[in-house]
Amino acid sequence: MALEFKQARLLAEGFAQACVHHDWWYTDYLTEAETLSKRQVEPPLPLSACVDLARANEKIRNCSSPYYHMQKRKVTGEMCLDLEPARDGVLKNAGPDLIRVAARYRVNPNDLERATAELQNTAGELNVTSSIGHTMFLAETSLTREQKARLLEYTGRVYLMSYAGQGSPEIRLDWLSSHPSRLPNQGWDEVFDRACYHEDDGHMCKLIRCMAHAQDTSKPYDHLPEFRVKQSVFLTAGIAAIDSGSSQPMDGTKHFDFVRGAGFEEAWQRFPKRVGYPAGRPHL
Repeated sequence: MALEFKQARLLAEGFAQACVHHDWWYTDYLTEAETLSKRQVEPPLPLSACVDLARANEKIRNCSSPYYHMQKRKVTGEMCLDLEPARDGVLKNAGPDLIRVAARYRVNPNDLERATAELQNTAGELNVTSSIGHTMFLAETSLTREQKARLLEYTGRVYLMSYAGQGSPEIRLDWLSSHPSRLPNQGWDEVFDRACYHEDDGHMCKLIRCMAHAQDTSKPYDHLPEFRVKQSVFLTAGIAAIDSGSSQPMDGTKHFDFVRGAGFEEAWQRFPKRVGYPAGRPHL
């Protein structure tokens, strides 16, 4: 957002934070995936197909745990992340398998416009709030096409690692499409207004904004199979997001709007079961 709104000081702050973060496991994972991808051992796949591969892989599907998303301090009871889902779960238990899948997500520098829209469309499937930044990267003249392609690859591969950390939930766009709005006559203007009044740290607004943006960028490619979130679904997804927002205030950094570890049954215990809920693992 700092790049989008020309906020140089915020951009500098973001770079500074990135420099001092100790998330070395991201560096190792991305470097290994990139190295393998350059060997082109297996053909490339769209990001959504890589998500399917991750879910179909038993080791990846079971590499994480609901405990990572429910940790609390013994004395205060506050939420914590002493054990990190990616570092201590995903990469420790299924690193090579996930790297093999991630290496198949490759972006052609001559296909940036479609690839950017594809990433944003798949982010809509995964409820990711950061994809809109790639529209700014796409327009940034200081970056080469190869650098822009690399940023897309890195982002998509991080999405895959995050998806695995959530328990690789099955994605049910048919359920999403059938969501009945709590309020009548909801358009994007009404959804935006509701999101602005929603009391959280801004994640709900970011999510809904990304959905609306992805609708625009996906439109020229709606006929392509890798664009699984179709034009008719985006507004419904935005309505479903704000409809599901909790009135319970945040507890420190803990959200009550989003389900952490959505692939695990334990994460859904506080929710009523949907009528016709099928047997098996939970769904998004």
